Amino acid sequence: MNCVANYLNSDFCRDERPAITFFKGLKSLDDPRKNITFNQLTKNVSKAQKELKRLGLKRGDTILIFEAPSPDMYAMIIAMLASGVKLLLVEPWMPLSNIEKILRDVKPQAFMTGLIGRAWAMRSKELRQIKKKFNSSALHNHSEGKIVVEDMKEEEEAVLTFTSGTSGNPKGVHRKHQYLVDQAEVLKKHLHYDENQGMDLTIFTNVTLLNLGMGKGSLLIPGSWRSSTLSQLDRLPPEFRPDTLAAGPGFLKTLMKHAKVESLRSLHLGGALADTKIYERAFGAWPKANFTHVYGSSEAEPVSLSDLKVAVQKSKDAGLFQTLFLGNPIDDVQLTERAGTLWVHGPHVSPEYQGDIMANKMNKFKDEDGKLWHNMGDRIEIKDDGLWYRGRDFQQLKDFQQEQSIYCKLGHSKCFIHRTGSGKKVLVGELSNHDVSVCSDFKFNSFIKARIIRDKRHKARIDRNKTLKKAGHAIN
Repeated sequence: MNCVANYLNSDFCRDERPAITFFKGLKSLDDPRKNITFNQLTKNVSKAQKELKRLGLKRGDTILIFEAPSPDMYAMIIAMLASGVKLLLVEPWMPLSNIEKILRDVKPQAFMTGLIGRAWAMRSKELRQIKKKFNSSALHNHSEGKIVVEDMKEEEEAVLTFTSGTSGNPKGVHRKHQYLVDQAEVLKKHLHYDENQGMDLTIFTNVTLLNLGMGKGSLLIPGSWRSSTLSQLDRLPPEFRPDTLAAGPGFLKTLMKHAKVESLRSLHLGGALADTKIYERAFGAWPKANFTHVYGSSEAEPVSLSDLKVAVQKSKDAGLFQTLFLGNPIDDVQLTERAGTLWVHGPHVSPEYQGDIMANKMNKFKDEDGKLWHNMGDRIEIKDDGLWYRGRDFQQLKDFQQEQSIYCKLGHSKCFIHRTGSGKKVLVGELSNHDVSVCSDFKFNSFIKARIIRDKRHKARIDRNKTLKKAGHAIN
């Protein structure tokens, strides 16, 4: 068993179809640094394994990766996973002291990086002490050869990703080979990608490996989402035209402003709290396409699925401004409610964290049967027709419900309720004088006019803390 065996043992791994394209305009299609076929990617995996062997890296070793995504990087990652080498990923914006703590604990044998990473390493004694440093482009120093796929045990790790933990300590998320195999099977089973053989238009780099395992190419859009880039999607040659999309409502909204992408046949959209009118606009843009809403998190994806058209209609019928119906849980997960939030268990739910005891206490628990459960951090109402989103656990339910009422009155959702340390209720957001007047009946203590800042990855969820800080207001 190996999480990349399905790809490397397939017939399609030798196809001349595009496998990965980092799309920065039509010129990207002729740039080998941005675009690669399945066949060439597989050849490069064999070359990458030779580089790993030259470096003396073997099964059980760990490699820290800090390199800009590229076809070469993916070839090297597949080679590492095939060889039983563990990937160590760290948030680049994490405080240096935390990064150094991770390196002292994990002790990686090598560091794969580019120019930025080498500059980063100059600041750290621990990084400088990693003797083996290389770049993914080193694979081109070798000729093609035979690929060796190690037969991994279920408990052997594939990826260890560190993010900023709850207590300020780095929080390590383990993904074992079996976990990645299970996750791929769950997604393949429920998202029906096998029905659409074209490219997948996506903003998520982690989706690329999943797509490869299903023989589906990925058309990746850079994080900037430039209008000049998106507008060129309508001039793609036939072999690059996407028939599926994996994104969130933020990207969907931007895409509709700049491109038609008439080839889309199936759209998979994640995240709660999207305005119903955004999705209704998408239904009009792609009237023949299927729309699926995916609810989950990076540690449990997916948890539930719904026909997005049904989710929008149910939400509107309930008098809601946003799409809060989440559909039914997939049959691969079990659900329970604990302390007012949703907890999930399943084969594709990530295990306990490394290095953050507090985060484990807050978000993980084992029941009397030894099953590990993960806290989604969401308040979810389980009804006969499915799951309904009722806000995050940090927010009072009455405030969440009142926000929905306010959005209906204002006709937009660019604001939120903030409770001060003394209990005062404040409405924060992009508020006109008319908006303030309309909201006078809700008995706010004050109003803060501020530009709404959204999360970096999806550009959809409101980052409440950053919005308040940017507006010059202390969070209390």
